[in-house]
Amino acid sequence: MGRVSTADLVTMASSSPLSTIPNELLLETFLICFHQLQSNLERARFPETLRLVSHRFSLLTLSCGHLWSQILITSHTRSSKLSERLSRAGSSLLRLEFALSEEEEEKEWEGEEEEETTNRIPSNSKILASVLRPTTDRWRVLHVTGHPNTAEDMFAELELNSFTSLQEISVDSSYWEVYELPGYLLHDDIQVLKSINCGFRWLSPLPHHLRELCIEETHNSPIISIKDMAAALMQVPDLTTLSLANVQLLEVDGEEIPETSYVAESRCIMLKLENLSLISSRFSDSGVIFSNIVASNLRFLQLSFDPDEAELFDEEEVVDICGEAWKRLSFPKLERFKLGEIGSFRPLLLDFLAKMPSSMECLIIDNPSNLDQYIGLLRHPRLSGFRSQLLHVATIGVDLRTLVIKMENYFMNIVTLEVDYFCEEATIALARRKLRGDAVVKGSILK
Repeated sequence: MGRVSTADLVTMASSSPLSTIPNELLLETFLICFHQLQSNLERARFPETLRLVSHRFSLLTLSCGHLWSQILITSHTRSSKLSERLSRAGSSLLRLEFALSEEEEEKEWEGEEEEETTNRIPSNSKILASVLRPTTDRWRVLHVTGHPNTAEDMFAELELNSFTSLQEISVDSSYWEVYELPGYLLHDDIQVLKSINCGFRWLSPLPHHLRELCIEETHNSPIISIKDMAAALMQVPDLTTLSLANVQLLEVDGEEIPETSYVAESRCIMLKLENLSLISSRFSDSGVIFSNIVASNLRFLQLSFDPDEAELFDEEEVVDICGEAWKRLSFPKLERFKLGEIGSFRPLLLDFLAKMPSSMECLIIDNPSNLDQYIGLLRHPRLSGFRSQLLHVATIGVDLRTLVIKMENYFMNIVTLEVDYFCEEATIALARRKLRGDAVVKGSILK
């Protein structure tokens, strides 16, 4: 079938059964599609795409402010277009993404006429502020990516504004120098805070009603005192999700591990915490976290250890200090466990897996560099109970053929095996033969 033109869509919209659908139902369909879109760019383009279908679609789209609530600002955004978009959004709460790449910034300053350049929003923070200032009390989601200097200029102009509706902040300056998130944005009603390479400060008060905190450091990992972290987490009793990636909690001083055995005077009782991720964490750091956090209602746990830790610390010393914390671990309601790099800490992991609760039914194998070592751990006789209760296994970046062949006698209870990358049809067929008869193997197939 050939490509459908806009003219064909117009004819179809006016003559098809769509013309008999009430406006209210059609608008509801638009909104469902809008919320199912995965990226901010898709949501930003969605209403303009709808307007191309027919005159009726265009009128309906213009009548619904929520469809225009995704605001995407790049170096190509003009103040007139932004004003028009905000006007169409009406009184709707806004999702704002501010993104400017280095390449785009360079284009602004190389060979453009002055009139053209001054009409581009990110090159002039005052123009940006004048357009956005009346709307800041309706910002619900703020996502900042790209060059931090431009973002910093924008927030400096808006410092005295109100952000009372803001509930989610995500700042990513992965490819730039560290950008510090303005403290005045963090009012008590913020529920989601994601900080990527922003030099997150645990000393700053966290929003009291925070529910999700994700911190990732991709440049120089900051040295964070466990005392500061414990004190900060005590401020957020409603936290349900905590994710730390590439964050060093303890200062490295030769082969010593200062503060590793530190336990706060009052441990963090986090009864609402359901999801905990420690990604590329040092084993010593995980021991400290588990010593200072009580999370009896945890349902999802992700662990991935720093493979370079053995070069920094004496392994026996780490185990001596952190082993007790690991032995005391108990997550009676855990349902899903995602395990990545296991380093050389197999004995303690063995103890941990052997006492998994009966509620635990899903194992996610996350791209370990040494699959044989990983399989050796899972095949250990002490884990027979752990294997028998597994119902679902998901693999991320794993050689499925090797996994199935070496684990064929140990996954007999598996109902679902999921693969996140393309596999050859023969490998998928092999997996189906090795697992129980009614097992399902999910994954993209290369024929």
